[in-house]
Amino acid sequence: NGAVVFTLTARVAQGAAVQIAITLRNRPAPLLAGSVDVMLSADALTDACTEPLRALCVEFGIWEEYTAMERIAPFKATTSTVGSVLLARGPKMLTKLRLVEATTAAKAYNIYTVELRANFDIPGGTSFEFDQLTREEDYFNDVPIASLTLRPAFRDLLPNCTCSECECPNGCTNINKCGCYPDLISSLKLMLFIWQPDVDSEGQSYLGTAKTSLNDFSPSSDFSGSFDAPLGMLSVRTTPGRTIPADTDFVFSFSSYLLRNPQDISLIDIKYPNVTVKSGGSILLPSQRMDSGILGGKGRAAFTRFLISESSQVVGAFSRITIEFETNFPMTSLQGTGARIVIAGLLDYQTQTGKVPFDGVNPHDVSRYGFGNWSSTTGLMTFSGGVTTGSCGSVGADRCALKPGTRDFSSSRYKFSFVLKNTYKKDAGGNFPMISMSSTEVSAPNYQTPSSATGRGTQVAAFSLAQVSESTNVQNTVNSLTITLRVNLRLEPGSTVTLSGLVGTTTPDGAVALVGADAGLFADTGSLVTLDAEAGAVVTLTVAHGQVVLPLTDVVVSFPIGNPSSAQPAQTIRFTATALPPAVGGVCPFSNLVPAYGHDLPLASRD
Repeated sequence: NGAVVFTLTARVAQGAAVQIAITLRNRPAPLLAGSVDVMLSADALTDACTEPLRALCVEFGIWEEYTAMERIAPFKATTSTVGSVLLARGPKMLTKLRLVEATTAAKAYNIYTVELRANFDIPGGTSFEFDQLTREEDYFNDVPIASLTLRPAFRDLLPNCTCSECECPNGCTNINKCGCYPDLISSLKLMLFIWQPDVDSEGQSYLGTAKTSLNDFSPSSDFSGSFDAPLGMLSVRTTPGRTIPADTDFVFSFSSYLLRNPQDISLIDIKYPNVTVKSGGSILLPSQRMDSGILGGKGRAAFTRFLISESSQVVGAFSRITIEFETNFPMTSLQGTGARIVIAGLLDYQTQTGKVPFDGVNPHDVSRYGFGNWSSTTGLMTFSGGVTTGSCGSVGADRCALKPGTRDFSSSRYKFSFVLKNTYKKDAGGNFPMISMSSTEVSAPNYQTPSSATGRGTQVAAFSLAQVSESTNVQNTVNSLTITLRVNLRLEPGSTVTLSGLVGTTTPDGAVALVGADAGLFADTGSLVTLDAEAGAVVTLTVAHGQVVLPLTDVVVSFPIGNPSSAQPAQTIRFTATALPPAVGGVCPFSNLVPAYGHDLPLASRD
């Protein structure tokens, strides 16, 4: 009838607090929450030390105290619990069963994320078996059984044959050997990669320890799993000795060449795989259907974002072109040359044809070799794609595999830059470039940028401000000249600013010390050279290594100079400058990289 009686005999001092804990096993059938009545009662003290407890009273030395105590009457106190106890929510079960994907684009590589939660502790060594993960049989006719390995990072789930910086078997002498050579492609087609984010201080996740080398395809000693591609059966086992606590999300993501989306856009129904939980060879939980399934193959691969900007519109200037893009599918390829990505419409730039290096956080994410093949005649920047994870554009944020647990990779916008030399024609240009991608696996058509036109030459390189002032006009004394300048383009390291017309100075040829708030932009000293008595001296300032003079920014520098020994009219000081191209760095030193993007650019002089 639901009544359980516990009897406890104890001696409690007056005023003392007593806490009693009772451990019960929940009943096997579901039970609605309810309150439990608790009644505390005590017999009269006259009975407390009677048989069979008298011996204990003597043993513990309370018999004499007991016999001398004043007897009190029995008492009872009754209370009810606050909240719910002894609540049986049902049998052991998985309370969360989600399987989500990264893209529904036909032909695309896909990333899947599993999210499970149990209402009980899952012991280490528990196996989870999933069925109905079969996609397109053509992918695995020759490789029915896959090898599984753990990856150290989410982005490493995709078949990856990109180059790290200067990665190639023979140093950097043959770029064609970098990346996906045939035997590596064959190995990658056999693999199913898994990532589990809950890594402890020892580097071990709920599924084991990931290999640090991406070229090591052997399974970890503490990881066990299998994938039967034709049957669509995936099995993973949790790390022995590591328990997943009750009501804790167990999340992992996986991807494989064998699980690419169907070749054609299809209208197939959502697939809902089932999961079975086993422990010690026995079924711990029978098969349950996942609450969410996979759609793959219902859409087209496409770019969803393409923005382009330029750092300068000055005629002949070295302009930094910044690209930002996003796709609705993971962008990678196992073809030997990689996916071909083309930015078209970069017309009228003067950079000679060749390989132009990319920079950014990691240019190898977007370009396998870290550079693009530039054609000045066609205005095309072409490069072999690296590995990008795409976005949630085709599946929606609520069922996106790029959001495993508390981690969010759904804002996968990739950004990189390169430098081209602007047109020499004023008021020329005005392009609206497009981007596209093609590979043996999947293609994305041209997507035109909504950004403002690029490649325009709207102004010539010049000083927009050039001023000089002095601290004293007393003859034959040390003067301090302060210059203030502003240019309309970027001055890279090694670029020079020259002041000429310093007639009559008594300072000998050599170095002059630079001081002032912006002196650090230049080499520690300037250089003074006297041409002749009529032309006077020339002071040259050189932009220091690691520094740049930004466009339309006031720069103020001072230096000492000796005044003439005799009176003379005020002199006109002429400012000139030469802008050097940006340095090439951070890429493999292939001999045919464009070394200087073109020639130096002189600025229009200003008095």
